[in-house]
Amino acid sequence: MFYALVDLTIPKTRCHKLTGLAPSSLHERLHPGYRRKHNPTPHRLRRKDVMLTDQERTLICKQIDAAPKVPIQQVYYQQWDHGQVLASLSRGATPEK
Repeated sequence: MFYALVDLTIPKTRCHKLTGLAPSSLHERLHPGYRRKHNPTPHRLRRKDVMLTDQERTLICKQIDAAPKVPIQQVYYQQWDHGQVLASLSRGATPEK
């Protein structure tokens, strides 16, 4: 059905909506077996250089747990003052306005 719609010169984005077929599924059907990279690394096994190590995560948790009544932002800035910043504040950790 998808190919019939494409043959009628209906835009592919519209064809996806009409058929419910994802663009990746269409690509796989148009180019069976084609992959840009053979044996790609699954996303869950990928590791970026900027990711925190387990040791860094543990140290950050210890710093936060050491002052349970102090906001995370304050702990961050205290560590900043001591030159011990291991990570940046995430957007979710910023105070609400």
